[in-house]
Amino acid sequence: MSTIAPRIDIDSALLPENGLNLVDGNSTLRLPELPTDQVTELALPVFDEQALISTSAAATDGIWENADIAVIEQAIALGFLPPQNLSVQSPQSASETSDPLTDTAHQEINNPWWLRDPTSIPADVIASNSAAADFDPLIGYGLIDAAAAVSAALGQVIDTEVSDTGGVNWGNDLINAPEVWAEGITGEGVVVAVIDSGTDITHPDLSANLWTNEGEIFGDGLDNDGNGFADDIYGWNFEIGQFDNLVLPGTMNSGQDHGTHVAGIIAAANDGVGITGVAHDAQIMSIRLGDVGPGPDGASVFLNGGSLVNAIYYAVDNGADVINMSLGTGPSPALEAALAYAASQDVFVVSAAGNSSASTPSAPASYAVNDGASVGAVDSDGNLAFFSNQAGFNSNIQHVTAPGVGIYSTLPNGEYGFKSGTSMAAPYVAGVVALMRQANPDLTVDEIGEILTTTTA
Repeated sequence: MSTIAPRIDIDSALLPENGLNLVDGNSTLRLPELPTDQVTELALPVFDEQALISTSAAATDGIWENADIAVIEQAIALGFLPPQNLSVQSPQSASETSDPLTDTAHQEINNPWWLRDPTSIPADVIASNSAAADFDPLIGYGLIDAAAAVSAALGQVIDTEVSDTGGVNWGNDLINAPEVWAEGITGEGVVVAVIDSGTDITHPDLSANLWTNEGEIFGDGLDNDGNGFADDIYGWNFEIGQFDNLVLPGTMNSGQDHGTHVAGIIAAANDGVGITGVAHDAQIMSIRLGDVGPGPDGASVFLNGGSLVNAIYYAVDNGADVINMSLGTGPSPALEAALAYAASQDVFVVSAAGNSSASTPSAPASYAVNDGASVGAVDSDGNLAFFSNQAGFNSNIQHVTAPGVGIYSTLPNGEYGFKSGTSMAAPYVAGVVALMRQANPDLTVDEIGEILTTTTA
């Protein structure tokens, strides 16, 4: 059986201490938490070509008999099949079988990631679990709208008509970011911390938009500003055993470019080259959690990954206005406390919902019931990506969606490339929050959350 490795580099990883994983790729392999001195793999997603051939052979006149819907959805998302509308008909009704694999009601509620139509979920389930009429269990409050959100932040309507940028910048068009730029709002003066696998601070599309610690004297080896981190000019590297100011990606492993890709979506320069970031004059604070390298079985792993909790505190204490976390982890009191601290300092946290096709977001996005935002991924037509975790039935969670399929952005060494995942969706929202914070610096985190969820498309 042959397999085809898609152009999606990281699927999931768990870091020591809290089971942290990067949220990228087409599905997230949930592995058990390990002691802090153990390493868990970053699984590279593969596509089973033979499975597609087998299930395709069953298609007759557009009807897929006994087909594996998951395989078909994955094939469409990765370009092995053309886009098409799918519907599911169970050969047996729920009353005829108790087998959860063929129970239609069970599938609709617990496996709704391949059911695009929210009306497929029983009305009584929605009514009993969702308090908000405009909240959808699949997509939460829906696709973010930068122009509407910034209009609300300003207290005046942005109605400038601009042409779509098109091409690889389609994600900006989908969320109406160019309309905001036409008003001179580009994220200038706003600091966005990217907690990830490191950032290529030398990339031509990023180098002009980097946060720098003005309290430090570069290269003197001293902690000039007394914040506990010597020479943290561009941010900090929290990897265990390193714990230094080297925020560059640092290894040649394909997973190490994740943070650079995320940073570009937020703040790549509007220079006519490569891509344009949502908030292309914002400043990126680079916070690196560790090296990515080969594990015992050849999969990619975080090597001695550092503390996400400490990274959050660093971002808040050193001037971040927004934090982007395109990663996942297990819940913990320490993480919840760090996120609460960020909110108390009016730092808005944006987290990727996860790629497990699950019915609810994973942590830290699951904490968006308190503060911050959880973000699911949609394609260029605004349809929920098959891999994206859903909002769930708790309408208190501030869950929105953003572009996350086939996203073109910066890669190390001055390069560019495509990635898919809620990892890519989250920085679109972080960029919009940066635009809002420039438009109205007095916005509180509560006000930002309310605006994001009430101005969606």
